[in-house]
Amino acid sequence: MTPELYFTIGVVVGVVALGIAGVGLARQEDMDGGDTAMFAVLAAVSAACVVPMWPLAFVGAALWGAVMHLRRSAAARREEQQEQEFRARFPKTDADRYRDMAREQRDLARTSRKAGMPDVADMQDQLAGQYESLANLYARETS
Repeated sequence: MTPELYFTIGVVVGVVALGIAGVGLARQEDMDGGDTAMFAVLAAVSAACVVPMWPLAFVGAALWGAVMHLRRSAAARREEQQEQEFRARFPKTDADRYRDMAREQRDLARTSRKAGMPDVADMQDQLAGQYESLANLYARETS
């Protein structure tokens, strides 16, 4: 492979990585700061493709990616553990579950109305009403 090819690869990867980092900064919903930083580092590393130290740059980028992945997975495990502890302390009743399902159907109905599907929204509202009736029935039985 020629140095020109390395330069071209570096430029392409850099532009793509900067684009992804920019979208991550702009949207702030699917990417956290670590992801955006990882793509920014990838962009900087891709610039290093034009110098003779490019293999070291790719190893550094791979290590950075691995560290960020481990960080996210550890955070996800902690969050899951906290959620399980909360559920163990405060178990949901059947009435709570039906209320949650009714709330979800109301949200879907609202979204369907915004999307211009009033018939679907009406059916979802009816289903939400049935879930609320079941929730009230279960609440009366358990109290």
